[in-house]
Amino acid sequence: MKNALRWLCVLPGAFLAAVIAFLIFAALSSFLPFARWFIQLWCGWIVGVIFVMIGAAIAPSKRFTVAVALAAINLIGMSIFTIAEINAPTYHPTWWLVVCNLSEIAGTVLPCFQFHEEECNWRYVARKGIKPHANSN
Repeated sequence: MKNALRWLCVLPGAFLAAVIAFLIFAALSSFLPFARWFIQLWCGWIVGVIFVMIGAAIAPSKRFTVAVALAAINLIGMSIFTIAEINAPTYHPTWWLVVCNLSEIAGTVLPCFQFHEEECNWRYVARKGIKPHANSN
């Protein structure tokens, strides 16, 4: 029952974490001494990383598979969002909107590599019969 609940919370949890990260960046953007373009670019990247990392961390197993699925969901969502932004009149240049969205897409791919490496390490440990210590990295 606990695992089923965690599986049900993967997508909502990932989405909620990404929205919270976006709202934090939006709130801090007026206080940070960086250029607005820098914050916009990093916001997309961080939101993408958080979306995949939190969603995969909530999953009880198959974290790499979940990370890839979340990255695919984000890729589809950002593609639709980019097309909508290109067709809608905005005060940002179109190329900048595309760059920011590509930054978020890149941010979703990075955690997939991390979860893949983690999964490969666990497979190696299981195959060799090594029992990891409680305080080993």
